[in-house]
Amino acid sequence: MVVVARSELIISGLIVLALVLGIGVWVPLKLFELAEHRVVDIWVAIGVSVLLWLGVMRVAENVLFSYYQTAKRWAEAAGERKGFSLTAYRARQRAMLEELDEAVKLLREIRDILREASE
Repeated sequence: MVVVARSELIISGLIVLALVLGIGVWVPLKLFELAEHRVVDIWVAIGVSVLLWLGVMRVAENVLFSYYQTAKRWAEAAGERKGFSLTAYRARQRAMLEELDEAVKLLREIRDILREASE
């Protein structure tokens, strides 16, 4: 599950990077080039650039928050699985100790029989 979480983080990071570079950098640059050639007013370029950056940051926040929520759910599920495996391990250890106790009793009986036979 950790591998899946890391791959999802990489994909989320690539989406955010594409948004930031594509919409957050490239489009404002083109707007300022148009403003330089007097096709668009500079204040329009600034206003649209600010709005684009706000939108990009909002989308990036949602993508990364979504990743965070998914990773949090996976971590909780892994904790539950770990708790189950720990309980199973403890039960196995208890069963082994009971078997060892029976073996000790049997060995003591054999020792007592051998002592009686040697006397």
